[in-house]
Amino acid sequence: MEELAVEQPTATATAEDWLMALEKVVPCCVVLKVTQTRAFDTEPASSSYATGFIVDKARGIICTNRHVVTPGPIVAEAIFLNREELPVFPVYYDPVHDFGFLRFNPSKLQFMQVGEVLLAPEAAALGLEIRVVGNDSGEKVSILAGTLARLDRDAPHYGRKNYNDFNTFYLQAASGTKGGSSGSPVIDSQGRAVGLNAGGKNKAASAYYLPLERVVRALHLLQQHWPLGGCISSSWSAAAVSRGDLQTTFMFKGFDEVRRLGLRKDTEGVVRAANARSHGAPGATGEGVHAVGMLVVEATVPGSPADSVLEPGDVLVRMNGQVMSHFLALEEMLDDAVGQSVDIELERGGQPVTLTIPVTDLHSVTPSSMLELAGGSLHALSYQQARTNRAQLGQVYVAEPGYVLGRAAVPKFAIITAVDGVATPDMQTAAKGLTMLQHGARVPLEYYTFNERHRRHTAILQVDRQWYGGPVHWVRDDAAGAWHPSMELPVLLSPGWDSVIAPAAAASRAGKAANQADKVQADGSVCNGVVAEDMVMQVSVPDSQQAMADAGQQQKNGMHPIVAASRRKLSKGTTGAAAAGTANGSSAVPDRQGKAQTGVKRTTRSSTTFAADAAVYGSAKKAEAAVSNSTIIQAAATAAAANLKCSSSEAMTKAVEEAMRASLVLVDVDIPLVALSDGVHARSFQGCGLVVYHGEHMGLVLVSGAVAGSYCALWKHMLAMACAWLIGGTFAQVCALAVVCACLVARSVLPRLGWWCFMRAYVCV
Repeated sequence: MEELAVEQPTATATAEDWLMALEKVVPCCVVLKVTQTRAFDTEPASSSYATGFIVDKARGIICTNRHVVTPGPIVAEAIFLNREELPVFPVYYDPVHDFGFLRFNPSKLQFMQVGEVLLAPEAAALGLEIRVVGNDSGEKVSILAGTLARLDRDAPHYGRKNYNDFNTFYLQAASGTKGGSSGSPVIDSQGRAVGLNAGGKNKAASAYYLPLERVVRALHLLQQHWPLGGCISSSWSAAAVSRGDLQTTFMFKGFDEVRRLGLRKDTEGVVRAANARSHGAPGATGEGVHAVGMLVVEATVPGSPADSVLEPGDVLVRMNGQVMSHFLALEEMLDDAVGQSVDIELERGGQPVTLTIPVTDLHSVTPSSMLELAGGSLHALSYQQARTNRAQLGQVYVAEPGYVLGRAAVPKFAIITAVDGVATPDMQTAAKGLTMLQHGARVPLEYYTFNERHRRHTAILQVDRQWYGGPVHWVRDDAAGAWHPSMELPVLLSPGWDSVIAPAAAASRAGKAANQADKVQADGSVCNGVVAEDMVMQVSVPDSQQAMADAGQQQKNGMHPIVAASRRKLSKGTTGAAAAGTANGSSAVPDRQGKAQTGVKRTTRSSTTFAADAAVYGSAKKAEAAVSNSTIIQAAATAAAANLKCSSSEAMTKAVEEAMRASLVLVDVDIPLVALSDGVHARSFQGCGLVVYHGEHMGLVLVSGAVAGSYCALWKHMLAMACAWLIGGTFAQVCALAVVCACLVARSVLPRLGWWCFMRAYVCV
């Protein structure tokens, strides 16, 4: 923006002025030692140092950056100028902009008196001399000088996987701030804060400061819920600071650029003539300040109310009848219209367009809970991540894989789409599915990454509850500044989320509830409203002849007995009915405490269960030894009798799922050093495979080309031949194999000669 009537410094500040200002400000600055105990959103679990400054000494409120407070659980303490240390607790952080507040108990500070720094966003002006006071480069107190050069810089971009501010301008000066100065006050010669230090360039002296208009508003609302001399209200929530948004990213473009998008001349004249807002303007009305550009739509969040309504390149003209050319006016209007709709006038390719779009509550699309799973953390995909990666809000986001997910090779920043064959469009569905899994269970898990969003990955999740226990749901308490474990499963992001953002979520949950209802037994296989999937009713078989007849009928209908037998859940702790249930014709249904009911035997694992275990781990010999023909027929008859209540389509779906689960293997590929010269940069990696043939002397596993690779498949084939020939091969075959291996080594040294020799030797073999 261009300021035509902005207050400029009337006189250069003297050294005495700066000395008095620094004597007042320096005792108000503290060093923050912050440890984030769990990975959450864009921030990993880590420990760091930063800066904060006191803005309310009576209540003990410290202002700092959002990326210092972090949206996740933290343990922090403030180190004051006299080296006293007090614990501090997060009380608020903005969903979008880079500021937040911490609190401490002023009565605990015993040996020094502290003041407070006045926030004066209106004092920012071009050419203003400033000082940045803080823990720059870990020096506890550093004072860096600079001059404000810009009031309308675009928000800095810190990387795709990091937190990024947007829909705001930043102040800029060449103060050369570095790490540790985040959250430092940017003061003028009167000791007033005109900005909040947020970031800078590593290879330049440029530093970026957040304007304080929205900081002042949030502080006033916080003070209204915190009586002077008392404690913060127990009902305090970050939602008390209303924050509205269209889930749209805007960029400020000059009129020359906007004309290329088709802006009409008369529209430009109207915008230029209207009063505009600016950082550091003398008044809220914007008198004497005129726009030099307009706001243009850059992107919308998929599935949001603005998706497919606003398009990139749309030029914003008016909102609710008011000319809109600055981020300040835009945010003020949206914050006051949370839960309502706004009328938008824009130009699209030179044509006027009028739209009505509902305003989203930013707190409703900011996750405030997480699911801790074996050292990892899962939560709903935040607005920050959804905007950066062009993804739909509310998906199951892996902030940290931990032990169980890491063992299944699920990477960080992945999106889980299904657990045990059930779609997980939101955290509520995912939490239910992961909570019901029993110790030792092995289930398929589907996910994708943002780098390969069109490719779905499948992994085998092996549940291990021996060390970490079951999943724990944590909920943030803004009033206490802590996170508490909760027995309730995560809720949806907002009441209207199903109809606005993810319509498919409701249908998926309804289907999941219907499937669970079919599994509920009349004698109590439901624990606290959650169906335990391993509590499967055992059905007895009258005699073996009837079982053989049923199995023959299934084979005649095109269903293999193994497929029918695989319908039963083969997780650890579940049992087969062939050995234990057939003799006495009784059924075993555990009660809520996991104990067998009176007069009912506790069953044991069947041979088909061990067969599935062997198949999952790729051991063909164990699977062949564990499964016998009679056991397969009996298990098939048992599964057929248990599935009489299910529809044909549901039964077939379960059969296919169980058959696929028993055929999945984990493939470990090790590439020898001689193959690395062929452009392969990794020596070992993992992938999934599918058992397509299981014979007496050989088993075939189907893998993708990315897992096998030409060279990898060749070496595995040579290894198989070596094992066979060294055991029962002739002397000539062993010698030929040695020649082939020597040619492979020669190829790494002399590619052309080695490849020619290898082809000749391989054909002879």
